[in-house]
Amino acid sequence: IGSCDANSVLSVDDVFTNRVERPKLLKVESTPRDDHDASVLKKLMKGKKTDWKRAKNAAAKILDPEYTCKAFFEDITAAFPELRLYCLETEGGEDLVSSGRTADDEYQRTIGALFATFWIMRLDLDGKESFCFGLNDKWLPFERDSAALLESCRGDSEDVTKRGSFFEAIDWKSIQQLLLDAGLLKFDVVGHRVHDQERTLAMLVMMVTHDIMKLTPLLPKVGRGKSFNGYKAGEVIGDHDMALSYVLTYHAELLPSFTGLPKAQQESIRFCHCKMDYNMGWLVQAEAPPGALFQNFKKVATSGQVKETDVAFYFVHWFVDLAGAEPCPISGCTKFVLKFPQRVLAQFLDSFSVVQAISIKAETDVLEDYFRECWYRHDPELGPAPQGSGTIARMRLMLMAQGDTLEILKQFQLLSIDEQTILSQEMACTGCKGQQFSTDDLKGQPTCGKGPAILVYYGPALMQKAGKKDPKSALRVLAEVYRRTRELWPLTEDAADQSITVRIDALKEIDSSLIQRPDSGQIWVISKMSSKDSMVKLVAASEYKDIDWKNNVVLQFQSKDTKSSKSTSNRLKLGVGGIGTRVRRFGFLGGSVGGD
Repeated sequence: IGSCDANSVLSVDDVFTNRVERPKLLKVESTPRDDHDASVLKKLMKGKKTDWKRAKNAAAKILDPEYTCKAFFEDITAAFPELRLYCLETEGGEDLVSSGRTADDEYQRTIGALFATFWIMRLDLDGKESFCFGLNDKWLPFERDSAALLESCRGDSEDVTKRGSFFEAIDWKSIQQLLLDAGLLKFDVVGHRVHDQERTLAMLVMMVTHDIMKLTPLLPKVGRGKSFNGYKAGEVIGDHDMALSYVLTYHAELLPSFTGLPKAQQESIRFCHCKMDYNMGWLVQAEAPPGALFQNFKKVATSGQVKETDVAFYFVHWFVDLAGAEPCPISGCTKFVLKFPQRVLAQFLDSFSVVQAISIKAETDVLEDYFRECWYRHDPELGPAPQGSGTIARMRLMLMAQGDTLEILKQFQLLSIDEQTILSQEMACTGCKGQQFSTDDLKGQPTCGKGPAILVYYGPALMQKAGKKDPKSALRVLAEVYRRTRELWPLTEDAADQSITVRIDALKEIDSSLIQRPDSGQIWVISKMSSKDSMVKLVAASEYKDIDWKNNVVLQFQSKDTKSSKSTSNRLKLGVGGIGTRVRRFGFLGGSVGGD
């Protein structure tokens, strides 16, 4: 999830001085996959075993006042071999991570999520202080308003003030209640708060393994004679959450820390990853259409097999995952403490209750109710909820941006009619057959009653970063992504109950002006990776001749300056022999930006 406060960005020095030491890197050979569904994972985990003595020690002592975060770190890194999977490298130095971050970033973020788990379990001890103020060189929490804390913040008094404000304002009781609901904490016979050691161990294992499939060499392919959540036999499962679900379903033996858990705890993790199939971030940031967000979870919720403790267990996982999202775990949970407006975090915590309605209401209705509630609770007030064409687009953009909503809505109105129409129609497409939003039912529009719906993965990150600096350009980029993805998946009535994903990892950290003006001889393309997903890539001139244009489409950022556009197009034609006709066929204008 992208930053919500661009004025609270940690410096490069802060990030690198507040990292933990990572294990020795594992070499990954740049060779074709063998016939095993998860061949790379199988090879890397061969012979690896969990040190259950250290793992159980971490779970058993998590409420021990004498058990420090340093001892916890030493136990978990010695115990869980899966942590090494975040430390991959290849001889060629290829980018191995689907999130757009480095492998070390993902390792630090995983440790951060584990530290967040450790700290919220210890709220009655030193957990609050560690969560908010971070750790000193002795791995103990800084004292609030201390000179040492100010020094650790490089003399930034605003940083110290924000940490103190968060410490006072956060609803710690709600977090503790969530732990009770999840069965991680409980009361003994005399009313003392204690913890469930097996349940705690399961949470540690879940956080160790939950993001391993962001390392792209580990992604499994669907085995012969199988299909999996829309992926066909032989296709690589590009969605990292779905990829882990596949491994847990068919090859759990490759994850020894998972298979060594008691069966009941394995089932809780499987529920969160495989059965629930629910991404909380997609809800709170309006990232996904209702079908992709709720369909599978609704099936589980109406089956009568859902345990409330497992739903709460999922929410704990989601909370600590986001709390540790900055790759500097020694600094505390800076994602929440420094980067989230407190109203946004409160909104996130409140959203846990939204899913309770999914068993009795349609997916689209649940999501629309959430959008409407967020609209009315917005600060500053936005006035009456809109009605008609563009309603759902505006409500989703409000949540995606998590920033200056009034400016976003203003710039939406200033888009061209074509761009407004694209965003309005595509963002109101439900991916649920027979369902439409009541406030924006798409009647008479091409997307009404058709699909697949499009999930723009990392769309919120684009709006929160590029959109904060230049919201209109970010909206135009988003509209173009929808437009070209639809060319790869044309609308049909048969696909009305389906959703597909386009990943824009490559765009989310870049200024909109640079997205629209790639370097000379380069173009942005959306590349279809399977029947379920696609991704945006920057393609160099040397690669043009090898592109399969049936499964790739160019992102076009048209310019009003026709002369400049023609000039750029001619330079491309002259500079790349033999491909000028093909590029013109797709309308590429050499990266020229649309004028405002």
